[in-house]
This record gives sequence, structure tokens and C-alpha cells, in this order.
Amino acid sequence: MAFEKMCRGWALGTKDFKKALLEEVEDDNDPVDQAEEVPRYDGERLREANELRWEMLLDKGLSAIGKDTKSISGDLKSADWKVTLACLLKLKTSATNVWITQQLNMGTPDAVSRYVSEFRTSGGDQKIPFKELTTKVMT
Repeated sequence: MAFEKMCRGWALGTKDFKKALLEEVEDDNDPVDQAEEVPRYDGERLREANELRWEMLLDKGLSAIGKDTKSISGDLKSADWKVTLACLLKLKTSATNVWITQQLNMGTPDAVSRYVSEFRTSGGDQKIPFKELTTKVMT
């Protein structure tokens, strides 16, 4: 039955439709009067919602720096722009190293930690280009 399928998951529809729903919820800045009105996700629903948010942020980041998916596979695993986006994802989301590694083709998950750590230690996250990218992507 269609109703049984509707009771599973947090939304019924395509990936793009779910992304649009998340954007709509995140764009709604109206104060919430009751805690019950806040969307609650858990388990599989939380994972899916998080991954969609991460993808939206990654897409905005790629667009902001003028890169596309072809650049991901063609550039070095430690390319500066990849490390910058990885740092942004780590600072602004709960994206895992495994997910970032897969999306940006950065080698192994521990490499993401190493690259981001080196970037932050060198002050890369305090420089104007990183702050400008953050502003573009987060607004």
C-alpha cells in the first residue's frame, strides 16, 4: 500500500525533492513556539537528512570555487581546493572523514584529518579566502 510506504522515512520523493524540503526548513527563520514543531530525525532518517545537507553544502562550495565533479577525479587528492572544502565541511557540518574522502576523492579517511589539521595549523581557516568561501556557501 502507498500509505505504508509513506510511513517509512522522513520524506517520500526524489533526492532533489528532499533537498528542496531541507532548504525550505532551513530557510524558515520563524521562531518556534512549541518543541513538537521542530523536525526530529533519528537513525536512517537522520543519516539521510545529514548526507543531503552535506551534499548541498559541497555543491555550493564547488560552485563557489568554480569546480565540478570532473575536477574531483582529475586533481590531486591533496589539492588545495579539496582541503579547503574538506575543512569547511568539517567545521560547519558533522560530515565524516569517510564521506568527505568518498566525495572529494582524497585517498583515505585519515588523510582528510591530516590535511585539514595542517590547513588549520597553518592558519588557512583564518585567511580571507576561506572566510569569503564560508560566507558564500553558508548564506
